[in-house]
Amino acid sequence: MENQGLNIKSIIREAEKTRRTMIIDKNCPGVRDRLNKWSSILDKFEIMIPNYIEMQYILLGKQAEKLLYQYLKGNDGANLEDFNIIFEKADKELEKLSEYVDENKNNKNIVTKEIEIFLRNNDTIAINHLKKLGYINASNAGYISEPNYMNKIATKLNEIESKSYICSVNAKSQTYIVESSNYLGIGLELSPHYFMNCFGNYLFRNILQVDFRELIKHAKINSELSISNYIKECAKYLHAVGCETDSLDIIQNTLTIRKIEEDFYVEIDLSKFISFTKAMVFKLEPFDLVPFRNFIISRPHYTKKELYDIHDVYKKSSKGK
Repeated sequence: MENQGLNIKSIIREAEKTRRTMIIDKNCPGVRDRLNKWSSILDKFEIMIPNYIEMQYILLGKQAEKLLYQYLKGNDGANLEDFNIIFEKADKELEKLSEYVDENKNNKNIVTKEIEIFLRNNDTIAINHLKKLGYINASNAGYISEPNYMNKIATKLNEIESKSYICSVNAKSQTYIVESSNYLGIGLELSPHYFMNCFGNYLFRNILQVDFRELIKHAKINSELSISNYIKECAKYLHAVGCETDSLDIIQNTLTIRKIEEDFYVEIDLSKFISFTKAMVFKLEPFDLVPFRNFIISRPHYTKKELYDIHDVYKKSSKGK
């Protein structure tokens, strides 16, 4: 056999392992099957089981796996009767888990199986945070990007009696879109994390204390309609420095502004323009004419034809690439 490239010691080890496996199957029927399904049993519960509830059951599973490994490896000190002791303890732990589920499954802030499955497939960091408690509060809700849950949160925010905010969900980007009643048409896009920083107190403690400055600081204005409405809000500030919007190119991220009396044009990075004017537009800071005028005017000036030629060259270059 050695001449044929077979290792006799290895064959003997495998044969011994097979023999011991047969002994286990005879003396402890179903042991290996139960160990294979040990963790999957937890997936059958309709809500997430927190770490502190399931930990003892998981540890017992590891003890059983270690016992099986030791016996199959030929450790004669491994007592098969210990399987029964471990399984009896595990059954008691499963009873505790079932009691926990019965007591908490109707809690509106419990982590449902739907949320758990979604996050396991998309965000393991979120799972780790939620497993600490098993229920949702203001400190961990910002980790949840499951669409149905986000829609429930948006609905709750829309039920505020003051109607200060209108909320919706962008399922594709997994973000909340918030409109202030004072600035309808301008959607403020927030990640779940920053959204909960702003609205968590209301959603979980019924205390509406929104830090509007914090909201504006972290919100993005991304949709075409919202950007267009935002630029319209800027019209009065542009007129104050003798300017007006000429064109808006969201794809190229540019805003072209015309100096009315002198009839020249400047082109501004749209993102930088929004960042520079955001606090002013949302009335967090007073309108300061001089720095605003300098921000616009202190850049290259073009005639309409020059600007057209620049764009034409860029388009041809892009097509060539």
